[in-house]
Amino acid sequence: MDALSIHLMINHVPVLSVIIGTLLVILATFIRRRSLWRLGTAALVVAGVSFYPVQWTGGNAEQVDMKRWYVQRDAIEEHEEASEQAIWVVLLAGGVAAYAFWRASRGPVTELPVVPAWLRGAVVVTALAASAATIKVAYEAGFISHKNPLLTRDTVPPADSVPVKVPRGLMPPE
Repeated sequence: MDALSIHLMINHVPVLSVIIGTLLVILATFIRRRSLWRLGTAALVVAGVSFYPVQWTGGNAEQVDMKRWYVQRDAIEEHEEASEQAIWVVLLAGGVAAYAFWRASRGPVTELPVVPAWLRGAVVVTALAASAATIKVAYEAGFISHKNPLLTRDTVPPADSVPVKVPRGLMPPE
């Protein structure tokens, strides 16, 4: 198993954790349920913890992906830049969420989270920022393969311009 396969397997963990965590803390803010608040903040902590391994495997996956004839360096660079910016936002959201989780876990067990309003606001704001940054990273990743203009055309480049052998099924009929 190469670095690209590992990266593609684990890259959905922080994306889904941030989105689900954000939705849960927003919902918990409105309906005031301690269980939703703790679950949402826990999901944001998971996102913060899992983002760095995904970014680390992405650096190694870049070396593997660049050997493919259809991969454009610009698409990888845009994805990498978005990831380098997003990691700080997601780590901040994970840290704030960890503190909020700790605050909600202590004190009397009631349905209402024992968290000050300023901390609830900080969690929601950082979670929304982390969601936006993570969605941008995922969007940019789509241009590496899924939305790659070279793969959306009807033909592939001539075989003599391709540095690697093109599988037989990808060549246009003559």
